[in-house]
Amino acid sequence: MIDGVTYYFGKLLLVLKTTPILTSLMIILGTILSPYVSLIYLLLAMVMIDMITGIWCSVKTKLEELKPNTLKNKLLIIWQTIESRKLRYTIEKLLVYMITILITACFEYYYIPISIGGYTLSKLILGIVTLTEVKSILENCSKITKNQLFAKLFSLFKKKVEDTTQVDLTQYTSESIDNLNKQ
Repeated sequence: MIDGVTYYFGKLLLVLKTTPILTSLMIILGTILSPYVSLIYLLLAMVMIDMITGIWCSVKTKLEELKPNTLKNKLLIIWQTIESRKLRYTIEKLLVYMITILITACFEYYYIPISIGGYTLSKLILGIVTLTEVKSILENCSKITKNQLFAKLFSLFKKKVEDTTQVDLTQYTSESIDNLNKQ
């Protein structure tokens, strides 16, 4: 075990000596995160699609609510609907996702590879976060189209997850989690 640690530490020192610090950090992160690259791209795509459908949903709701009569008024409503606070939330959310994935990947890479059902903890976290984004996208699509097809799709998916995992997901609603936080 000690020989392996010294070997990798020696490699790390060699990398740090021969390249600038920022490049070295990027190489190290790239090495650690390389098994997760395709999943990270999927997560980035889901966050961007969620942001786009969220903006679309907000704009459509505001336009239906105010019913502007001219193009100038419509454009003004669209401009006022898109808030930097909400866009900042998307960036913060993405940063938290990436930091969580990075910490678990580093922990698995350097300490103990945690595996549940054949999947590493990092991949499970990536899956859960991606499914959260998919749920948000489906909710936005339901509001945009005023069609419950998307809500029904998510219900079917949720039932499949409950059947597969034998976990009752109805107990994990946002209200029940808020109640737990208040206690």
